[in-house]
Amino acid sequence: MIILDTSFLYSFFNKKEAYHNKAVELMNRIISREFGKPIIFEYVIDELLTLMINKQPLSYIGKSH
Repeated sequence: MIILDTSFLYSFFNKKEAYHNKAVELMNRIISREFGKPIIFEYVIDELLTLMINKQPLSYIGKSH
């Protein structure tokens, strides 16, 4: 089992973050279940969304511009 935290998820979703590429590499390992089942707590999702809303403009994965 691996617990995903806000800073990791924020780096993964935001292409402008310094650790974005490392987060993408780690997410690929997480998806392959190298560390077991990934867990995200509800408060991490709340914190992540608040952070993403308040730190604008950003370049998120999937955003074309």
